[in-house]
Amino acid sequence: MADSTFLRGRVIPRPRLQNVGATDPRQSIPSASTHLPDRANGRRAFRPKLSSFFVLLFLLSTLIPVHFYFGPVVIHSYRLALLIAFIPCILIWISGRAGGIILADILLVCFVAWASLSLFVAHGVNSSIEPSGVLLVETVGAYLLARTTIRSASHFRAMARLLFMIVLILAPLALIETVTARSPILGLLRPFASVHPEALTDTRWGLDRVQSVFPHPIHYGVFCASALALTYYVVSYGSSNFVRLSRAGLVAVSVALSLSTGAFVAVIAQFWLIGWEYLTRNVRRRWLILGLICAAAYIGIDLLSNRTPFHVFVTYLTFNIGSAYNRIHIWNFGTAEVLRNPLFGIGFAEWQRGAWMSTSIDNFWLVIAIRHGLPAFGLFALAVVFTIFQIGRQRIRSPIVAAYRLGLLVTLGGLIIAGATVHYWNHIYALFMFLLGSGAWMLDKRQVETGPQVSRISRKHFTSPPDRMR
Repeated sequence: MADSTFLRGRVIPRPRLQNVGATDPRQSIPSASTHLPDRANGRRAFRPKLSSFFVLLFLLSTLIPVHFYFGPVVIHSYRLALLIAFIPCILIWISGRAGGIILADILLVCFVAWASLSLFVAHGVNSSIEPSGVLLVETVGAYLLARTTIRSASHFRAMARLLFMIVLILAPLALIETVTARSPILGLLRPFASVHPEALTDTRWGLDRVQSVFPHPIHYGVFCASALALTYYVVSYGSSNFVRLSRAGLVAVSVALSLSTGAFVAVIAQFWLIGWEYLTRNVRRRWLILGLICAAAYIGIDLLSNRTPFHVFVTYLTFNIGSAYNRIHIWNFGTAEVLRNPLFGIGFAEWQRGAWMSTSIDNFWLVIAIRHGLPAFGLFALAVVFTIFQIGRQRIRSPIVAAYRLGLLVTLGGLIIAGATVHYWNHIYALFMFLLGSGAWMLDKRQVETGPQVSRISRKHFTSPPDRMR
């Protein structure tokens, strides 16, 4: 691919030296401003730098384990970053400068509205204002941050590279924590600021779980897992298979240090989807075939096993049989709670469960239904499904954009599957919403039809057709 420079979310050919008879070769190089429309020198000229700043601020803020209190509200570093970007992102979204309003936008706004109503019904006005505001910032704020600032393939690649670099930076610290059972960063900052407490977790396979700079090892594991497919398809685009697998393997090792079931499931699901994509790259309707295989497997397990497919799935994807049965009890008691309160849920009230069970609900999707009711779950699930469906069916001519799309959809697929075994909250919930909004630019025909093209050398590494996902 020709050398290019990133400006205003576009890939613009970098001017080359030409022999035009000038005494000074620099006289033949036009300035960057001559390649841009007039409006680039006007009110919108600040936008690329501001967009990059917001994305950088949010992703780096997830690494700062410091928090403080503003009245009754806990302000984590990532929440502060989202609050700073909230109003500008809302204005950009409303003005249409990030493309038209799409169905997922409406569904997520409706989800927050219904969830806030459910909290009002469960706890009253005074007790529902603070959690409703947090939900708005972490859901709509994180989603719109990516929705309005990541508007091109260059933006998307920069975001993926930053995630990968963060994982690499945290890896040595994670190895130290594995040996010492103490987080170096949390230990360094604890005497000077309010930081996350040490997570009280059990050892697994005789190893201590890595918490890193996050509130819980689950956060560290899922954060690293969210970078795996993006590293393989986006960061390593055009590289050899060895390089791509090596980089993805480094991410997988970081995930393994968390010893988290949900993170393991996310990694397994992503590698499985990557393998399927590679083996069936010349097969038509391959994703439809995969869906039919999964449906057939579900029906087959249901008919041949004395356990439900969910029970089988949980049993083989947890570290021990006790953890598996705990998740099965969570599902049984949790779905019963949803059926007792289907419309508005129970908010943050105690859910009915066995006396031997903890308050933790290791199922992201079930938590939404228990807290806010089935309508809220339906709105949220539809937003996720429609986002994936619309991006997947978009006609894409650029092989680079097609590969980037695969990276995003495989990442979301892994996190969706893992959500059935673990709950996403705080940092990881905001990151999930951020990733969900990061692919909205792929629905803009101007971006996917005129996106960057792949060179002849790197085309052989990505054979996905520049068309709809098949």
